Amino acid sequence: MKKALLLIPILTLILVTSALAGNKFQSVIVAQIYMVGPEHVQKLHRLGIDVDRCTTNPPGVVTVNVSEEEFELLKKLGYAVKEIPNYAKLYADSLWEATKDSPNPLKGYHTYDELVSEMQQIANDHPDICHLESAGQSVQGRELLFMKISDNVDIEEEEPEFKYISTMHGDEPVGMELCLFLINLLVDEYGINDTITDLVDETEIWIMPLMNPDGYVRHSRYNAQGKDLNREFPDRISDPDNRIIGRPPEVQAVMNWAFTKSSVLSANFHTGALVVNYPYDSNKSGHNVYTPSPDDDLFIYQSETYSWYNQPMWNGWFHHGITNGADWYVIYGGMQDWNYVWLGDNEVTIEVSNSKWPDYSRIPGLWEDNRISMLAYMNLCQEGVRGVLTDATNGFPLSATVEVIDIDHEVFTDPDVGDYYRMLLPGTYSINFSANGYQTQTVNNVVVNSGPATELDVALQPATVASVELIPDDIYVFTGDRLEYTARVYSNVDTSLSLSYWSYVTLPNGNEYGPVFGPFSFPLHPYQTRSGRVSKTIPGNAPLGTCKYTGYVGIYPDQLIAEASFTFRILESPSSFASFVGGFDTAQPELTRGSTLGDIPERFELGQNYPNPFNATTVISYGLPTSCHVKLEIFNALGQRVDTVVDEFQQAGNKVVGWNGAKVSSGVYFYRLTAGDYTETRRMMLLK
Repeated sequence: MKKALLLIPILTLILVTSALAGNKFQSVIVAQIYMVGPEHVQKLHRLGIDVDRCTTNPPGVVTVNVSEEEFELLKKLGYAVKEIPNYAKLYADSLWEATKDSPNPLKGYHTYDELVSEMQQIANDHPDICHLESAGQSVQGRELLFMKISDNVDIEEEEPEFKYISTMHGDEPVGMELCLFLINLLVDEYGINDTITDLVDETEIWIMPLMNPDGYVRHSRYNAQGKDLNREFPDRISDPDNRIIGRPPEVQAVMNWAFTKSSVLSANFHTGALVVNYPYDSNKSGHNVYTPSPDDDLFIYQSETYSWYNQPMWNGWFHHGITNGADWYVIYGGMQDWNYVWLGDNEVTIEVSNSKWPDYSRIPGLWEDNRISMLAYMNLCQEGVRGVLTDATNGFPLSATVEVIDIDHEVFTDPDVGDYYRMLLPGTYSINFSANGYQTQTVNNVVVNSGPATELDVALQPATVASVELIPDDIYVFTGDRLEYTARVYSNVDTSLSLSYWSYVTLPNGNEYGPVFGPFSFPLHPYQTRSGRVSKTIPGNAPLGTCKYTGYVGIYPDQLIAEASFTFRILESPSSFASFVGGFDTAQPELTRGSTLGDIPERFELGQNYPNPFNATTVISYGLPTSCHVKLEIFNALGQRVDTVVDEFQQAGNKVVGWNGAKVSSGVYFYRLTAGDYTETRRMMLLK
């Protein structure tokens, strides 16, 4: 019983810490925690502490950025914590005060306005190879500028796309200056220096010197919302939802920009150490242990290529100047892991100075240390295997996936021209090429040598004369409500077709029911895409649980050409939702047990509520691999329990319950599941 009682104050502290973390843009304490081992870093992550640097193997020192409340929390929890000067901010503040009224504010470092002006001038002076564009705006309306450099700057060519991004932490400006040096080097030496000319001719280069202009102007690590931008990207462990909703504007802008590009290699620049950090940054355990990606050997080679040409880095504290991210210290929501996992873009994080904000007199020397490294790293995107994927019947470029057998990682073609680039170490490989509506093709014995990439063009045969895709509006549907989706049918041939579309539903018990729609007959012209909206009412007596919806294309009922499907869950009708979650007109919730959906899961799991944000009702799902006592509680941002949704013994299975927040105010809430020895907490947002 004592153990259970202790959990409440600890959880309260965690929730208070999470709620107060957003104030860091206004006031941040840099602190060091002493005698910390790898197991402690995991606890710091759970507390929501922003870990900046650490040396924990053997136990050592962790540098953190905290609010005053978080600093007091660490002391209460017994950590040996000491505030240290925020040297970067102190130096930048004093430099600004001393120079703001002079002709050269910041004494060498570009102000935001100077940065914008210089990039505009470069683009104007070199319109044949430069194009300046904004990926979006910061919280306070400053532009996030990318400079594109390429020989045919206005044309989408068959060449790899590369990007550098710097200063996502606003108090780490060295990379910003290095990126400006690099831009000037590329434009000034183009047509003069053969190496640079070849690089610009054969690569589509994108450079963003300043991703966090609001933080930079305030000499702060954080954006104007108090967010650490390198903790806010989708994460394969903590946040595997590749959507922009709810993320800081700067992160949304970079994500939206990246979705429209096809970068194959990139890096982001930081300061505070001298090392190249490669994926993965996160892992399930939260411990600082080596966490390799499927391309671990390739990342080591690429990282060492950068550090080798930067001798202070190569001979520094880290072996060969490189480290696996999670082996150094775990972070969640980092940009490099997001690029690699979701975009097929090999990205590393490069720390270029032990001092976060050094005197500008050191910048020319740092540029010399990094100049060749930056060029050599860029050139790596020309290695491995490359080619163009096309439709075998018409030669059109394809949006396709490229996967090397025995390396569990996908890269993608640029759908505009169909080109792909798979960086690989020298060796012999088998490669799969696949695209929606086409037969997968495997090419064996692909030999990759050092140096320029092996050329391998592939033409895919259509899998069928037509293909179909179903896109549901929602995968949670209440009885009495409507299941709505978009059906798209694609012609893969150069002849006209007369086809039918119809659909069936497989119920939770496995029985198939239908047709629930169609057959609907329609013509399909050569290579035409036709879309249609389908809306079906879920009967009030429909069984609750997981269903499968399948759409068929062919000549009904005898000939099937293509099919597609999606799963959805039928939940209890909204008309009884108040009682479902314990309506406020009744003394006790009428139903808090949860509905069992589908098969028994293999492990305990607490799902993200849906919808989120919500007003004022939401659904929470969880999985029980074994029967046990279950408690599901709701807490506000101060750690105060506002409701208990479930508190009883439940049978194993996938469960779903609802919660109605009509009686509480808008804001951040936390829901905690305790099932046997398993405990997990998630965050949700109520907006009225």
